[in-house]
Order: sequence, then C-alpha cells, then structure tokens
Amino acid sequence: MLTKLLWPYVEKRFIFFPTREVEYTPGQLGLAYEDVYFNASDGVRLNGWFVPGRTGATWLCFHGNGGNIGHRVDEIALLHHNLGVNLLIFDYRGYGRSAGSASERGTYM
Repeated sequence: MLTKLLWPYVEKRFIFFPTREVEYTPGQLGLAYEDVYFNASDGVRLNGWFVPGRTGATWLCFHGNGGNIGHRVDEIALLHHNLGVNLLIFDYRGYGRSAGSASERGTYM
C-alpha cells in the first residue's frame, strides 16, 4: 500500500500528464465555440469550451489524463459533424488554462 507521502509523487509521474499550452481551438477547424470558465466546488477556476450543435442534446466530454482540450479538437469536430450535439469539454485543474494542480482529489471536486 502506498503511503500518503509517496502518493503525490505517483500521481505526478504515473497518472496525470497535463499540458498547459493550448495549441489548437475548434475555431481553427471552422467551428463556432465559446471559451467558458467556471468554478469547481472548492473555488478553483476551470476552463473549457462550449461548442453549439444543431440538436437539443448536450454531451459533457472528459478528455482523459494527458494533454489538454486543445489536443481533442479533431474528436470535437467529429462529434459535432456526425452527431450534431452541443459539446462541453473542459480541462481539469492543472491542464490547459485551468487553475490549480492535477490530483485525484481535485479531479473529484
């Protein structure tokens, strides 16, 4: 069992692989989108994109443990074009333009 002292090291080296710089946006593929900010339950400011679709359905997208939302632009475009749903994708704390540091506890908040 991992001790409480070792766990933060394990998280940073083996679980979370955040990238801060957002290199691509939906706009670069011709998609309309809104850059949105909201606060997690503990007040940490998170960033995401809302991509309006042509249906009444909205999908919440979780991008995984590496990179940031800028690395998911192709997937966003595919979902938008093929399904027509509204999309909300956001970066976890410590990823992209979201404040804070990546951690398991922070992900739950």
